[in-house]
Amino acid sequence: MISIKGVAADSGGQPGSDASSLLEAPAAAELGCSAGAATAALRHVDLHMADTFADKLAGLGFALPEGHTAPSEKLVRAFQRRFGIYLPADYRSFLVRHGGVQGDARCPMIEPTPFGTSTIITGFYGFHDDEIGETTDLIEGGPEIIGLGSECLGRMFWLFCAEPYVGHVFVRDHYGRSSWSDEDFFKWPHLAPEIRHYLDLRREGKLPKKPEGFEDVYLVARSFTAFIESLKPHSEAAKPDATPDRGGS
Repeated sequence: MISIKGVAADSGGQPGSDASSLLEAPAAAELGCSAGAATAALRHVDLHMADTFADKLAGLGFALPEGHTAPSEKLVRAFQRRFGIYLPADYRSFLVRHGGVQGDARCPMIEPTPFGTSTIITGFYGFHDDEIGETTDLIEGGPEIIGLGSECLGRMFWLFCAEPYVGHVFVRDHYGRSSWSDEDFFKWPHLAPEIRHYLDLRREGKLPKKPEGFEDVYLVARSFTAFIESLKPHSEAAKPDATPDRGGS
């Protein structure tokens, strides 16, 4: 099971399918090449990515906190050697220049979730106090999966560095709400319409199929670049995160 080592899914403070999978690897025709070639392409550094990321991050207000360890090529190489991995090229370019930045942005989810149609990221892991290394160590399935970032309620973003999901970004619901019953959800007042829709799909067997261990892991983007491009200012959101841990407001 893919999880945080030694940590069971949180209850989130709760009181006392059959459909095509969104997690299937893209077809070779969709990528225009074989899966192996796609991996090689992801590892091919595109220097233009750094400028794109810098503009986007600055526009969202992300910056490295004062006094935090600045990222560098040397630190990234040491991280790769430590875990014996190749990072996807777009993320590697980001990590060298922007690892550890903090801010506040919203990103849409690709698949239905029990916490709404979007979530928030408030920081990307970097090298201060070995944050990226320690969070990657915590993940069952690491280092093929590395810690990417988090949001203020503790939800963690993961980046896959191995086939068939190389480059994909996921978020883990640490409350384990996939196993909650409908009754557990409806104990919360003002349950958001997005969560009601998720429950409808679940009852009808229309949720995407998930591999074993992915029950509480949800797809955000199929590449790191797509993830960054999807981010929006938190102030542009139509409503707060539709989650029971926020009262379903």
